[in-house]
Amino acid sequence: FVAAKDVVEIMMRLMKSEIHRERFILNAEDWSYQKFLFQIADLLGKKRPYIRALPWMTELFWRLEAIRALFINHTPLISRETARVANRTCQFNAAKIKTSTGFEFTPLIKCMEETTEKFKEDVAAGKIK
Repeated sequence: FVAAKDVVEIMMRLMKSEIHRERFILNAEDWSYQKFLFQIADLLGKKRPYIRALPWMTELFWRLEAIRALFINHTPLISRETARVANRTCQFNAAKIKTSTGFEFTPLIKCMEETTEKFKEDVAAGKIK
């Protein structure tokens, strides 16, 4: 998880640097999907998700979603990769990009607070239903 503005800033720094042919992991903090979804619900004043998506459920859902998307000519809401990663514990380390550029990521909670406030404003203004 990382703020989009952080990604842009890092890309700009890398383009201006002498760093070439390198790969980096961009990860502000190592959160679980559960923590991320709970935080969104809390910030929006909504009920936290309460049904645990077991591996067999996500495997079934991504397949059904792929079929549905095919019929309505739309991008699936969930991919095979997303479904599988959601049921794993993965840790990502952004130490290399921090060391290479000196960049400090925006805390996820700050980014989420700004994003949810903008979302609420847009809903109130009728820009989003």
